[in-house]
Amino acid sequence: MDWVFGDHLGFKVIKDLNLTRDGLMKRVKEMASHPDLKKVDMFAFFLMSHGDEENIFGVDGQPVRLEWIIERFNGLNCPSLRDKPKFLNLVCCRGDDDDRGVKADDLGAETPVPYIPPKSIDGSKASCNDM
Repeated sequence: MDWVFGDHLGFKVIKDLNLTRDGLMKRVKEMASHPDLKKVDMFAFFLMSHGDEENIFGVDGQPVRLEWIIERFNGLNCPSLRDKPKFLNLVCCRGDDDDRGVKADDLGAETPVPYIPPKSIDGSKASCNDM
C-alpha cells in the first residue's frame, strides 16, 4: 500500500496494526478530525480485519459497526471532506464460510507491475478534469 498510495499517488500513508475495538474507534475519530484533511483533494481509508454482516472486529474480538465508520467521514461529521472524493475500503470477512486459501506456489511468481502515470490527450500529466 505504501508503494502505490504513498510513493506513486502522493498520499500520506498512516498505518496502524492490531487495534482493539476502542483503539480502532479512537483512530477513526482522529482520522475524521485530522486538521490536514482541509488541505487534501481526496481521502483514502483502508481497514482490514475480521467481521460479519454489520461489523468489523478489533483484535480483542469486539465489534465496531461498519455504518458507524462510514458515517464518521460523511459531510456532516467530517466537514473537511465535504464535496471531496472519499475512497473507503473496508475489507473483512462477512460470513461463516471458511476461505481455504491458495498455495503460493500455485500463483506463480509475483512481479510488481511498473506504475505508468496516465497521460492526457496533449501528453501532459492527466488530472481529474481529464477523466
